[in-house]
Amino acid sequence: MGLAPPARHVRAREQKKLTPFSTSSPSLPSLPLSPSDLQGPRPAGWPEDAACYRVLITPTTEGGDAAASDEKQLDLVFAYPPLYPDTPPLLKPRSVRGLSSAELADVLAACDGAVEANAGMPMMYAVISACQDWLRSVVGRGLGGGD
Repeated sequence: MGLAPPARHVRAREQKKLTPFSTSSPSLPSLPLSPSDLQGPRPAGWPEDAACYRVLITPTTEGGDAAASDEKQLDLVFAYPPLYPDTPPLLKPRSVRGLSSAELADVLAACDGAVEANAGMPMMYAVISACQDWLRSVVGRGLGGGD
């Protein structure tokens, strides 16, 4: 059995860092989702044969306030295109609790910034971290702790 191309090795290593229901750190394995697990139609333009993943993102850090995580939560649904990481991943943030359409557009912009900053490299950890940082800032503003 031959070796897989380097991008596949990188993608496999990166996938091990993700979890479908992480509350504090994207460091556990992510599981592929079936289309029914996406809780809605597959985002437009996504290939039918691409494995999709979902990560639950909350603003809580280890030892953080659990009440803050109840206020706002989001799922980041993503899929790797065949040429990842040379081609950016497909991304779709979805509100689990308390996020408006405008806020979802803002978090997608934060994701896009992380994608641009990490172009050509494995980036999902950075993208998920950007989502969590964005969510913390939104919750912090709502609690009077932000700008």
